[in-house]
Amino acid sequence: NMVGHMAQHFVRHTGRKGRPSKKVLTGEAFEEIKRLERKYVKRLPIGKEEPMKKEKTKTWYKKKLDKVFSQYIREKAEKDGIILCYICGKRLTMSTAQCMHYVGRANLSTRWDEENCRAGCSSCNVFKNGNYPEFTKRLLEDIGTKKLKRLIEKGREVRPWTIEDLKNEINRYGE
Repeated sequence: NMVGHMAQHFVRHTGRKGRPSKKVLTGEAFEEIKRLERKYVKRLPIGKEEPMKKEKTKTWYKKKLDKVFSQYIREKAEKDGIILCYICGKRLTMSTAQCMHYVGRANLSTRWDEENCRAGCSSCNVFKNGNYPEFTKRLLEDIGTKKLKRLIEKGREVRPWTIEDLKNEINRYGE
């Protein structure tokens, strides 16, 4: 840390017979370290038990929305405590099901689109890379060709999300 680094520069070695035996801070060095502590060491606000909290970033809100949206998609697919994988039909629980995206998550314009997402198993979602042939077949049956084409085109659009947009979606889907 900065204070420890600066302290090394202000240490005077003293000892018997001219040999250094222990490190002692000089008065000037001690004052410099105190000054650096005031500048770099975060102090608790007076009368508060915890330090002041940092503002949450857009990345934090994206992660939060991912969590609540995934929960929403899985709850939507749940019937009597069981979720069937959208692609292969495997029986899953809330904790084992995943939120699968037809148009990849990197595309923010469709990342939190309900038509783009379905609950599924890790085998189809991860190990079979989304199992797109079967995913496409089932989506065509569910939403039709016109909506699927619109979804793919929407995925090519650039959607700038503000923190306020993300907060609104978090409130819409979850907490």
